[in-house]
Amino acid sequence: MADTDQLKTMISGLAGKTVYGQLEPLMPEIDRKIKEGVPRAEIHQLITAQGIEISAGTFYNYLHRYRKRNSVSETPGKASNKPKPPAVQNGNSEAVEGKPDAVSSPAPDSEPSVSDLLSNEQSREDFTNQFMQRPSIRRSKKP
Repeated sequence: MADTDQLKTMISGLAGKTVYGQLEPLMPEIDRKIKEGVPRAEIHQLITAQGIEISAGTFYNYLHRYRKRNSVSETPGKASNKPKPPAVQNGNSEAVEGKPDAVSSPAPDSEPSVSDLLSNEQSREDFTNQFMQRPSIRRSKKP
């Protein structure tokens, strides 16, 4: 087993052949420093001074990909992934974001709402049938 441990040590000591391979083990520390307020350009200068040839744009791209990949896997319950409250119709063709109780009830003489039409089986059937029947095609008489 000592040979296996020695082999693991030797393999981990090999330098990555790609730029990303060289930066990958450093990315958690780079990300942490940037979140602490260290400018990305300063970190990029430090990396290039150590002999890793990478343009600023490529470095920013690698950082973006690293953050995107790790934000999805580490924080599945993030607030941005939570579903939004359902959209409420305001009587116009557009949906209004907000609470359903903020919308006033329809006037009694207005047409029944979709939820009223779908409340019982016969109404659902009638509602569906109005869209399923083909309108007749008018043929105009040619003079």
